[in-house]
Amino acid sequence: MTKQNVSVQEIRILDELVNNAIGLPLESQNLLLLMAKGMSYTKNCLLEENRKRENEKNVHNK
Repeated sequence: MTKQNVSVQEIRILDELVNNAIGLPLESQNLLLLMAKGMSYTKNCLLEENRKRENEKNVHNK
């Protein structure tokens, strides 16, 4: 999947979250926001770890 396709998919997911959260009480909206932030943080950590591993493989293969 290309980077642009991933960005479009992420925007769609975010739009869906926002649209569905509108009817919820504020406490529930806050919980959804916290969960989304946690998911984003976890994703970024995993991506960074994968980048580090790839860099280490590239260094060792040279």
